[in-house]
Amino acid sequence: MTRRTFMLQVGAPLVAGLGGIDPAVAADIAVSTSRPFARTFPRSVTDYGAKGDGVADDSDAFVRGLTDATGGALFVPTPKGHYKINETVTVPAGTYLIGETKSATTIKPGNCRLLFELETGAGLFNLNIDGNGERCVGVNISGRDGQQVIENCRIVNFDDTCLRFASPEAGSGFSCIGTTIFRKDGQSATGKFAIQIADQPIPTAVPRKFLHLETGGYAAISLGGSNSTYIANSFLGDVEYSTNTRATFISNCRLAGKAQMVVRGGQNTIVGCDVYPTIEIAKGTSGNVVGPNALNNPPVRDLSESSENLIYLYDATYSPALSVNGSVIQITGARVAGKWSRNGSIVSAWANLKITVPTATSGGNLRLSLPAEAPNQSDEAVCGQFRLVLGGRNIVGVCIKPAKAQWIEFHRDGDNSFELPPRSILAPGDSLQVGVSYSV
Repeated sequence: MTRRTFMLQVGAPLVAGLGGIDPAVAADIAVSTSRPFARTFPRSVTDYGAKGDGVADDSDAFVRGLTDATGGALFVPTPKGHYKINETVTVPAGTYLIGETKSATTIKPGNCRLLFELETGAGLFNLNIDGNGERCVGVNISGRDGQQVIENCRIVNFDDTCLRFASPEAGSGFSCIGTTIFRKDGQSATGKFAIQIADQPIPTAVPRKFLHLETGGYAAISLGGSNSTYIANSFLGDVEYSTNTRATFISNCRLAGKAQMVVRGGQNTIVGCDVYPTIEIAKGTSGNVVGPNALNNPPVRDLSESSENLIYLYDATYSPALSVNGSVIQITGARVAGKWSRNGSIVSAWANLKITVPTATSGGNLRLSLPAEAPNQSDEAVCGQFRLVLGGRNIVGVCIKPAKAQWIEFHRDGDNSFELPPRSILAPGDSLQVGVSYSV
C-alpha cells in the first residue's frame, strides 16, 4: 500500500471530517505535511500552483506566495524537475524563501534578466539556484536595502553575475554563510566574477560578511567600492581590488586564482591565509596589512611608496649586488647569498658574498643593494654593521642607508665612507658580511 493510498483510506477521511475537505485534496495535504521540515511552514510555493516540472512557468506562484508570506517564510519543496522562473521574483522585506537542500531544491531562470531581488531583511536558504547558462543575474541587492541573508545555498552557472550589489551602500549588514557561488565559464583570469560590488567610492562603512564561501577556484569577487567587507574560512579564486576598496578583511582563507593579486585602495587586511598568488601593494595605497600568511609565491611586493603598510614576511631570498660609485661590479664565480624579512614596517636583511675568481674593479665608494621588494622610503640612518675581508685585512664598520635609496654604503668611522683604491682587485678569499635593519 502506498502512502497516498493509506492516507486516502485512513488519514484523509479524518482530515476531511474536520473541515469538509475533499478526500483527495486532504490526502495531498496529509502527505505533504507529513514531512517534518514542511510542517514548520504555513505556506508552500506548491499551494500557489508551482509545478516544478522544468516546463511550466512558476513565476506567478513564487510572486503570489511571497506576497502572502511577507514578513514570514515561504517553503519550496524539492521538485520532480526544477522550478522555472521567467520573471524577476522579489523577496519582500523581512521574508525568507526556504528550500530543503542546496543540492536538490533547484530553481532555474527561463528568459529573465534578473532572477531574484532581495529587499531589506530578506533571505534565501537551502536552495540550488542554477543559472542554466543563461545571460541572467542570479541575485541582486540595490538601493539602501540591507540585512539580507543567504545561507546554505548554491548560486551557480549564470552567464552574468551570480550575486550583485548594485550600489556601494546596498547590503549593509548582509550575511552569506555556507554558500557555493561561481559563474559559467568564470575560470581564473577571465574577469567573470561571481560576486560584484558596485565600484564607486563610499565614505561610510557598509559591513558585509561572507563565511564558509566556496567559489571552486573560479573568479570569486570584485570588491569595487566595498567598505568593511569581511570574508573568513573560505576558498576564493580571483579577488579584485579597486582604488575604491576600503577596510576589507580577509582571514583564514585559501586564496587561489591568478598568479598575481594587486591590493589597491586602503586599510585592507589579509591575515592567516594560505595565499597562492604573489601579492603586490599598488602605488599610492596605505594602511594595508598583509600577514602573517602562508605564501606559496613570496615575496609580497610593496610598490606603494608609503611607509604606512604593514607586511609580515619571513626569510625571502634576494641576490645582493655589489657596486662602486653606483656601477655594479660584474662578479663571476662568487658565492652570493642574501635573505630578508619584514615585520610590519621594519625590514631586516643580511648578505654574504665570497669571491672565488679574481675580479678587477675601479676605485670608489662601495655599495650593496637592498631587496627591491622592500623599498626604502625613510630618511638617512645608520642601519647595521658590515665586515669586509680584503686582501687578508679585516675591515669593520657601520652601514649607512641614504634617504629613499635602495642601497647601503659602508663607513669605517665618523662620516668617512669606505672606498676601494683605484684599479682594485677582489681576490679569491675576499668576503663581505652585512646585517641591516631599517624602516620602510
